[in-house]
Amino acid sequence: MSLTRNELAILTILLKSKLPNSRNSSLMISNSSLPINVEDKPVIENISEVKNILTSLENKGIIAIERMETIKHQKQNTLSETKAFDEVEKLNIKYILGQLTDSEYEKLFAKSLNRSQNESSFLLPLTLIQKYLYSIKNHLIATSSIDLDYYNQLLLFPYLKNYNSSIIESSTAFTNSILTILWEYIKNVKNIIDNCDMAIKDTKLFIYLHPFVLPFIKKVKKKVYLSGSEQVEQIKKEIQIEKEIIGVLELLKEDEQKIKLHVSRLNELEKRLKELEKYEEREVYILIPNTDEGDTFSMEGLFINLFGRSPPYMANILREFTYVLYSLMLDHLFGKTHDSGMRNREIDLQPVINELQTEEAIKRDDRLLVHVSLTWMNEFCPAMQDSTIDSDGYELELCKNPDCFVVYHKKCLDYLRNAGVHSCLICGKVIESEQP
Repeated sequence: MSLTRNELAILTILLKSKLPNSRNSSLMISNSSLPINVEDKPVIENISEVKNILTSLENKGIIAIERMETIKHQKQNTLSETKAFDEVEKLNIKYILGQLTDSEYEKLFAKSLNRSQNESSFLLPLTLIQKYLYSIKNHLIATSSIDLDYYNQLLLFPYLKNYNSSIIESSTAFTNSILTILWEYIKNVKNIIDNCDMAIKDTKLFIYLHPFVLPFIKKVKKKVYLSGSEQVEQIKKEIQIEKEIIGVLELLKEDEQKIKLHVSRLNELEKRLKELEKYEEREVYILIPNTDEGDTFSMEGLFINLFGRSPPYMANILREFTYVLYSLMLDHLFGKTHDSGMRNREIDLQPVINELQTEEAIKRDDRLLVHVSLTWMNEFCPAMQDSTIDSDGYELELCKNPDCFVVYHKKCLDYLRNAGVHSCLICGKVIESEQP
């Protein structure tokens, strides 16, 4: 019985998802995981094609379908408050990372809030906060350039004092109106932070307070390993152990096949380590509590950086607002740097947006849930005659001959290749190594 290339591709995916100590395989395929490449070309492009191929495999007696269900995504017209915040956070991150222009960001932000059911939530786009801060700073700088009391006393013009008083009142009203808006925003952000998981408080606060934190951050490029450092260290330990075992076996002049098995294991571990040590270069943000002049993050420094003035010249409401903002930033962002000897802290937004995008894709996609029994599977590996049924799917590999498709252990195939055997023991066709 022969398989088509498409059937062989799906069978390979099913084998990788096989559960240990059984013939059962379970997987979920979504639109975002398609198309599936066949011989390096995107061929299987939609869920309907996958279902047809699975049915064909069952008709040929290769698998037995126990469950095959398409889960349709129901489009939502409204968002809960929590989901609205998630969407806003994602938009904020994209904007911070430069993935959206001001106009694109503001339109998407408004669209997201319009879909929210909670009208009491007070969130502002980062662009508007930046403009508010810029307006206050420039307004304070401009008004401070004129000493109105000096001219009132110098010129003694009729009504000049009244006009100047009106200017001061209008200026104060202008500043206070913007501060009232920003204060409402800060209170809402504090509520979000107080009710979120401890592990992500700092990152969330950074996302919402980015315009306020901006004077104290530096953007740098960093190499980030795609796998955890613990995995890498564990593999390195196993490699060292294998090297020591090989050294001892060679010293004792043990059986060559026994040594080759450990060499094969060593090669497999080194290949795995190479894969784990892959990295990507991305931009991260460094929170800098120390200025170039050696000053530490302080309320006075926050005053000057945000409003261009030192504290003695601030109106009461401005001082109170800045104190609340300073306390919030100190508790969750800069406070930890103080406790650890003023070291710079790092904020990496990429994992957050990756997680949000993954969640979004899952919610958006139709998905195919599949449970099958791999009825065709040979019970024993042709190379070592040990059980394939007991093994996990990732430990197994398929002969790619569509007339054969016998199952081997990957480690057994590596042993055969190291011994100079590159052909399937059943059909004689060359078995090429699977791409990592």
